[in-house]
Amino acid sequence: MDLYDHLLALEGGALTVVSRTGDPGPGFTVRRVPAGAVAGVRDTVDLLDGRLAVYDLDGGSVRIGYNGSAAATVGELVDHLTATLPSRRAPAGPGVALGRGDLGRDDVALVAFLGEVRGGRPGGRLIAVQHRTRLRPTGVLARVGHRLSPATLPATLVHLDDSTLEVLSRADPVVRGRAPDRSLSRLVLPAAAVELHAVTPHRRYADVVEVGLGVGAARFVVPLVAGGDAVRALTALSGG
Repeated sequence: MDLYDHLLALEGGALTVVSRTGDPGPGFTVRRVPAGAVAGVRDTVDLLDGRLAVYDLDGGSVRIGYNGSAAATVGELVDHLTATLPSRRAPAGPGVALGRGDLGRDDVALVAFLGEVRGGRPGGRLIAVQHRTRLRPTGVLARVGHRLSPATLPATLVHLDDSTLEVLSRADPVVRGRAPDRSLSRLVLPAAAVELHAVTPHRRYADVVEVGLGVGAARFVVPLVAGGDAVRALTALSGG
């Protein structure tokens, strides 16, 4: 009987992941992201379904699944892993004020999640807020289908400190249906190295753009409301 599928070790900013495979031979693989090579981290959790992806500057990634009950521990790992990212001077200003109920009842958990992130990022500030938005699909047939199962662009928060740019939202970039979304998503990028690659219209939904960001050879796409504060914040920080 195996107790663990993955073992993670963090030393000197380098991440080592040992994963059980069950194949003949050693029965495990060892993957490593060296110190200074982290291009980004994405951590998502939906109830007990947790997923962690660590991207390197060459465009590769190390991905593992974990039990969502360990989300707090994985969050601490993300904080430690990104603590050594290069610093830059964060833009001055008070940031955006956000109260517990400002995003509405359905997104109180996202505001609480921001509080948890801030606990590990002293000195950071919230620079943009996007409320959840009902989407309008392009095409008559698509609109008919969306009457029964509407699409929503999740609420999104953009947080900045002197070394990291963080995008907090939900696990799925577009949420279908009317059921509550209990998931949380955290994308952490090195603020000093983020570049803007493209801002393109979404192929299915009007008034939505996909903001393409790059760090080294790694690529990240963030769907946002066209012309919104979050788009302006990301494009300004990444040289757009």
